Amino acid sequence: MDPKNAHILLIDNDPASRQDLIDPLARNGYRLSHARSAREGMEKIYQSSPDLILLARRLPDMDGLLFCAELKNDLVLRHIPLILIDFEPLLEGELAARESGADDYLYKPVAIQELDGRIRQILRQGTVGLNCHPVTGLPGYDAVYRKVQETLEKDRPFAICFLDIHEFRHFNQRYGYARGDRLLRKLSKRVAEVLQAGNRYLDFFGHLGGDDFVLVTDPTRAEDLCSKIVERFEESLPDFYDSSDLQRGYILTRSRDGRETPHKRAFLSIAIITQKAGKPGHVARIVEQGSELLNLAKKQQKSMWIKERRRSLASLPSIPRQASSRGPARPFSEPPGRSWAAAHALSEHFKRFREIVQAQSLEIHFQPIVHLDTGRTFGYEALARGPLKTYFESPVILFSLARKLEMELVLDLICLRKLQKAARGIPGSKKIFFNVSPTSFSNPMFREFCDRAAADLAPERVVLEITRKRRIREYPRFREAAAYFKARGYKLAVDDARAGTLSLRTILELDPDYIKTDITVTRDIHNDAANQRIFRQFRAFCNRREIEIIPEGVESEQEKDYLRTHGARLGQGFLFSPPAPLPV
Repeated sequence: MDPKNAHILLIDNDPASRQDLIDPLARNGYRLSHARSAREGMEKIYQSSPDLILLARRLPDMDGLLFCAELKNDLVLRHIPLILIDFEPLLEGELAARESGADDYLYKPVAIQELDGRIRQILRQGTVGLNCHPVTGLPGYDAVYRKVQETLEKDRPFAICFLDIHEFRHFNQRYGYARGDRLLRKLSKRVAEVLQAGNRYLDFFGHLGGDDFVLVTDPTRAEDLCSKIVERFEESLPDFYDSSDLQRGYILTRSRDGRETPHKRAFLSIAIITQKAGKPGHVARIVEQGSELLNLAKKQQKSMWIKERRRSLASLPSIPRQASSRGPARPFSEPPGRSWAAAHALSEHFKRFREIVQAQSLEIHFQPIVHLDTGRTFGYEALARGPLKTYFESPVILFSLARKLEMELVLDLICLRKLQKAARGIPGSKKIFFNVSPTSFSNPMFREFCDRAAADLAPERVVLEITRKRRIREYPRFREAAAYFKARGYKLAVDDARAGTLSLRTILELDPDYIKTDITVTRDIHNDAANQRIFRQFRAFCNRREIEIIPEGVESEQEKDYLRTHGARLGQGFLFSPPAPLPV
């Protein structure tokens, strides 16, 4: 990439940064923008997709190392090259920077000539810019080609998935290219969410061009990931169609001679190729195989994946549509959808869930959070349980169905009401941790109920844990809710933090009092160097911002001893006690 006119974002709170870095780089032909905090920097990254980031290690609201690590774990943003600028020349600093994913490392005072040379070298390597798709920011054609070639050359199992949005050309004709670009960006974000939820941080996702994408992943997970991608795409698609077209069941495009032609709605086809189909000798051959499979999938006229010429069952019903007297009765093909048995089972689950909610047939179990040095109880986490020895006993099932039915607020309010009664048996000196979804947290009804429950749940003893099962979509409302609860004395926590999933923006907006690390971080931490590194990053971040870190999932004395000796004061897990009702 030619560095001329490249956009560089400097994230640095140093007052001298304009004189020392911004003005000299601008004179060298770069376009500069400036952020003074991690929060402001993340907002500008999302707004403008810079070609390169210069990141100071010392920021007022976050350690630059953690910012770098989180950025490099974001599937859509990790391809932006980043140069970390430290405040002193330490070997440990450079090693930490490389470990966090930084592309290069410098320390202050920065020599402009050296910095300019490093920037030009990175940009000429083609890591971004011309090698990134301008719409999605994903790796472009050259990077995809190299990744596929590298995958084929390695003697290990692989799955290469080709994604194609059919009827995308007609979608652009009907709604314009700007909306088409938004649909492409939405697909890339949906894939990123699926991969991150599955801890697939090392997978590769690239944008060949147009509506063609390539995913390189583990063959044992490919089918599950593609099923989820298809599902998320179908969930998002109706938002991109006008309501009149949804009601009619098709879109109309006009040809040059003025004739109107009906077209089906867009659908996503995915072709999965693994080493079981035979390793092709060249990238071109596997692209041909992918194209052949995509053509087979296209004939089904619905969103689905297909693998090695065998049709999958990962299809979903199309968006709602009706017959119209102004056009063909059913211009969209009618997909069979899920089997009757599966649909019936899901319907029965929904029915039973509504009955449980109506009867409020839930219990609250408590798991202690203890001081690791003494074993004394610091507080309790309140955990919902459905009817015992039923499918709905698991909170995972309960809240999954609540999300599907858009009933998270209802379920959270029932749990809070149950907690209000149960909490009378907890000594007043102990904290009570209560899980709440971001949707409920931002809802005025939730805060009103908390206010009414304050007699039994005094705000100063309650910690609201923001669960990370659903993405936060309206940050202004989230920020307003955080300020409201803090002003009334509530403490706030982020739940289930693990490598690559600790949303920087969530932390910056919430400013939590506690961060609870996921069981995947705790598991065998005394023997696992990767988990030790992750924990050190969390601990350093929490120490800098005066946040209490609480490791979850402590199940052995060895795990407890490691965490205690490496800075954790509190812990939670089956080693101390499983969740259980309070003793009567």
